[in-house]
Amino acid sequence: MDIYQVIKEPHITEKGNLQKELYNQISLKVHKRANKIEIRRAGKKADWKKAIVTLAPGESVEFFEGV
Repeated sequence: MDIYQVIKEPHITEKGNLQKELYNQISLKVHKRANKIEIRRAGKKADWKKAIVTLAPGESVEFFEGV
């Protein structure tokens, strides 16, 4: 199974938020036929990086307007 089909989306609930805060665990919705090995492979770190940019007061980025 393709790793992009294994993990469908995060499963956000009150209990899930509590698990994240107390035990650093997250809940995910996964494909019905996915096994533990496939889920483990799909849950690895992405091959891209994230940049967080702080804008100066009064500055904006056009493609984020109205989102």
